[in-house]
Amino acid sequence: MKLKSLTLLTTLFASSLAFASSFNTTEVKIGEPQNQIYGKLYQPENAKGKQPIIIYSHGLGGTHEILENFAEALAKKGITGYAIDYRGGGEKSQSSGKTTDMTVLTEVRDLEEVIDEVKKWDFVDPNKIILLGESQGGAVSALTAAKHPNEIAGLVTFYPTYAMVDDAHKKYPNPAEIPAVTRYFGIIDLGKQYFVDAQNLDPYSKIGNYTKPMLLVHGNADKIVNIKYSEQASKVYSNVTYKVIDGAGHGFNQRDHFKQALGYVEDYLQENDLMK
Repeated sequence: MKLKSLTLLTTLFASSLAFASSFNTTEVKIGEPQNQIYGKLYQPENAKGKQPIIIYSHGLGGTHEILENFAEALAKKGITGYAIDYRGGGEKSQSSGKTTDMTVLTEVRDLEEVIDEVKKWDFVDPNKIILLGESQGGAVSALTAAKHPNEIAGLVTFYPTYAMVDDAHKKYPNPAEIPAVTRYFGIIDLGKQYFVDAQNLDPYSKIGNYTKPMLLVHGNADKIVNIKYSEQASKVYSNVTYKVIDGAGHGFNQRDHFKQALGYVEDYLQENDLMK
């Protein structure tokens, strides 16, 4: 890693004994001091040379910790990862920015900035950058990959929130009545622009621009984002592996559901030569 381009805070060893001897974690910030993106880097101890890297994106109101179980498990398999907090992405975010300034489009810009920086790291293979996002982070990853199809080698989305367009219209049928601040799902304060951007978004007209192999995973018991949105997305992509996890909700938190999703990701990476 070129430390001149990064703010290196602290090196920590993984707390779980199951992983402690296999990988290290390092807190890394990107950007100017007053406008930084926080992230945690997961590096296998014995990794050598240029490596593929997965950039992990959390959902609405979350942090990098949401996908920590996947980052740890895949680091144990020898796969480097970098999990970020979006600017204003959640009330516990360690990145700069207010939640009321965040929208799906600001997160796309954040992810583009992260990609540009990660490509400069001396241990990263710039031709093997993979995006993995859950919920809103899944939609952000998909939209970003569609904008940069030649730069992104792999894409994995878990229950992406393409429902945000319909949800925004249902909540505020009259855009003129969108308030300055909305307390959403009881977890985050969002600004007016969040709903304006969501209402004007047409993800299905964009995401299909990514034509490399991608993995889409959704649970059929998801009560936050109906699986119908992923079913529609699976028809838009020209090269998709679409997996449904029976009984899984919005988040693969149960052990069996996590193991299924992790297995799908490992298979996808191996089949598409995205593992070292």
